[in-house]
Amino acid sequence: MLCFGNRRGEIKLWDVDHKQNLRHFQSHQSSVTAISWSQQLLSSGSALG
Repeated sequence: MLCFGNRRGEIKLWDVDHKQNLRHFQSHQSSVTAISWSQQLLSSGSALG
């Protein structure tokens, strides 16, 4: 699995093996600058805090 954020404040969780998007979060109003995740928890930060 791959988790990444972008400049639009979105976070996406991808299944790399099957090449499909598992989850999409519109979580911030600015660029996502940090992501930390484990099996049960995903946390993120943005340019605004």
